Amino acid sequence: MFSRKLVSFIVLSFVVLGLSIVGGCNPSPSNQWGKITLGIVSYETGKQSLQQYQPFQDYLAQQTQTIVEVEPAFSELQAVDQVKRQAWSVVFAPPGLAAIAIHDAKYTPIFPLQSLKNYAVIIVKQESSMKILKNLSNKKIALGQPGSLTGYYLPLYDLYGLTLAEIQFAPTPKMALDWLAMGKVDAIAVSENQFLEYVPQLKSSPFRILHKSRPIPSGSVLFAPTFNPQQQQNLKTILQEAPPNLIEQAGYLPHTQPNDYQQLIQFIEKVKPLEGKLRNTPVILTAN
Repeated sequence: MFSRKLVSFIVLSFVVLGLSIVGGCNPSPSNQWGKITLGIVSYETGKQSLQQYQPFQDYLAQQTQTIVEVEPAFSELQAVDQVKRQAWSVVFAPPGLAAIAIHDAKYTPIFPLQSLKNYAVIIVKQESSMKILKNLSNKKIALGQPGSLTGYYLPLYDLYGLTLAEIQFAPTPKMALDWLAMGKVDAIAVSENQFLEYVPQLKSSPFRILHKSRPIPSGSVLFAPTFNPQQQQNLKTILQEAPPNLIEQAGYLPHTQPNDYQQLIQFIEKVKPLEGKLRNTPVILTAN
């Protein structure tokens, strides 16, 4: 009788121990995901961007059963710092930031963002005598921040070989246009879509396009390398199965292959040797 009780106790102990081990190997969804931070570039529209992504944020939090935060960056410079530190779990990135995130911080592109065809353009005043890029020699130009494909990398790539009087760096495209209107600079670099968005606010445009770059791809939704492959697949499925109205608000294409950014990465790499001399006066845009 004693031995039967002892055997039963031992068996029961092993069962309890086994259940404890199994329970410990299956963490709760909250422990599995940790906090998810959505990174976006919003310029002056931080509050509006937070409102735009709120329904999507709520959906993602419900599906993952974890804390989801939306963190806007108000310039590409701030956004580049965030991706290089891998501080953002999921990034809704414009193309320049996407290329940097992939190349420098090992992010994975998942879906392309909805976007109209876009170009980097160099803008001058309507009455300017300049007709071609070479006319910008010894002139003052405003670029955007590092991280901006249309305001920084592609213009520098297209201006390669010129000597400029000075380069200034505008924190937003609107400020660059204001500087041009005031005569603070002779030309500016922005995206064509940003320029066309701004022009209707004016009674008549005092500006014109001097130069237009090659077409550029749209931005992407990217996942941080802090997600393991299974987490990435699970999160991709959650985003694909989101209600259509939330997908539309967040602005991504859930059943389309992401863009190839290798050519953009090559452009960025060619421009990098110039960066140490961009604040010189004059600015000689050659690597040596």
